[in-house]
Amino acid sequence: MKLIKTLFFTLLFISTIVFGQETKPNIVIIYVDNLVFGDLSCYGATEVATLNVDKLASEGVRFTDAHCSAATCTPSRYLLLTGRYTFRKNAVVGKWYLGLGDGNVDWNGKVCSDPLEIGFDYSYLISSTGDRVPSVLLENHHVLNLDQKDHHLMEKRSTS
Repeated sequence: MKLIKTLFFTLLFISTIVFGQETKPNIVIIYVDNLVFGDLSCYGATEVATLNVDKLASEGVRFTDAHCSAATCTPSRYLLLTGRYTFRKNAVVGKWYLGLGDGNVDWNGKVCSDPLEIGFDYSYLISSTGDRVPSVLLENHHVLNLDQKDHHLMEKRSTS
């Protein structure tokens, strides 16, 4: 019995040494404000040489598809450091060029297939550019200040 215990603990010890030798990678995140893809020579910049960054890039992994949580640095840094999304409300305000449904929109009712369907919590937008008809403001699926008597403006029209 003593031999079995000794053999068991010896195998356990050896397996810990053998399988525990994996080295963890060194991860370096360089978080920079106002740096664009072509600013580093390892990504094609020709006006400036970034030799140290190029060396890091040649010895490691380069990422070519990056996203940020906000257009400013503070929320993005907060997300990176905490793993938590900074904002509780996700909204879109402004012009919406990505279409509204299949193009056959009932402006008098609920306008579906807008930003709310793809993850936004709130939308306040103009349906297209100012030179297209109808040029209306939409708030969360509905035309603002809709006059049901104004059939000329609010008839069912294509947005394309």
